[in-house]
Amino acid sequence: MFYEGLKENSTIVIVPSSAIDTMQLGNLAGITALTMDLEKNKASDVKKTRGKISRENPEEEL
Repeated sequence: MFYEGLKENSTIVIVPSSAIDTMQLGNLAGITALTMDLEKNKASDVKKTRGKISRENPEEEL
């Protein structure tokens, strides 16, 4: 079972894990988080690479 406490009303919602699997909510959230993390890492890698190139060749601009 998946237990979730709602802070506003101080109630407990009990949702069977099979219902969550059927709706694929966990899969969607996991894929979304992974995609956001990969995009963030890719952007920081591009910034590092551009800085490295500009230091090596100060005349060239990207």
